[in-house]
Amino acid sequence: MFDSIRNHKKYLMGFLMILIIPSFVLFGIEGYTRFNESGAPVAVVDGKDITKAEWDQAHQQESQRLREAMPSLDSRLLDSDGARYATLERLVRQRLLAAAATKLNLYTSDARLARDLQQNEAIAALRKPDGALDVEAYRQLVARQGLTPEMFEARVRADLSQRQVSQGILGSSFAPTALANVSLNAFFERREVRVARFAASDFASQVKPTDADIEAFYSANQASFQAPEQAEIEYLVLDAAALQNSVTFNEADVKTYYEQNASRLSGAEERRARHILLTVPAGAPAADKDAVRKRAEELLAQVRAKPASFADARQGPVARPGLGRQGR
Repeated sequence: MFDSIRNHKKYLMGFLMILIIPSFVLFGIEGYTRFNESGAPVAVVDGKDITKAEWDQAHQQESQRLREAMPSLDSRLLDSDGARYATLERLVRQRLLAAAATKLNLYTSDARLARDLQQNEAIAALRKPDGALDVEAYRQLVARQGLTPEMFEARVRADLSQRQVSQGILGSSFAPTALANVSLNAFFERREVRVARFAASDFASQVKPTDADIEAFYSANQASFQAPEQAEIEYLVLDAAALQNSVTFNEADVKTYYEQNASRLSGAEERRARHILLTVPAGAPAADKDAVRKRAEELLAQVRAKPASFADARQGPVARPGLGRQGR
């Protein structure tokens, strides 16, 4: 077998190329199509597209962060349309702040970045007893978010720059005194409240309604005293077919029962008879009697020859058919 493959190696390679190249072309086109679909923009911020791939990646990172913060969180909530849309809104907001920070030339220095990283509790927990940072543990920490240390620090730097935009807006805002008072009074206003309790048991002994009062109240509020109709029903289903299927008898039991109840199960013997009656009037001459006897012999011969023709036997002018029952 291997000698045959070795001798026809060129033909085999050509055959495999015929199979592989069309498959590669087809799957390559499909992959290119999927890439274009994943690259389709879902939002545009400051003239720059947010692709579906970027949206999916951002949602995956956000889901991973929430799972680490809340391990008991139901994963179905993170895969809902509402959660994905919330991720897109955050992504658009970040892009807006990033565009504003770029236009305002707001930049985060290395010293500011280092100070923020040192204040991060997750990173501070990675320090060794001598105070040095465990670099390998730091790499593993950011790798769980799908990032390298450089990517993580670039993200923190961008976040600090974006905070400058929001803090600049919040810090320069002002509110009129009247509006501020309305908001603050809800926190600082004090009120005194008195409560008086009236227990029904304290007044029950003082109320003594008459029969007329009770009757009048009942007549005016009959609907309040009506309860839905109820019925308690008990029934027993006797299914002869089900009972019959559940009972089995053997031949000995049937025979014993029949022998014990033979008189009740056996009825009086009955027989059904059918006859052809040929009569001769009293005082008839011997010739008539001979004629009747001859006719009877003919009928007897006919019936004996064909017993099934008894009902159709022709009886002649002197014969009178009749049915009778004899014996019981």
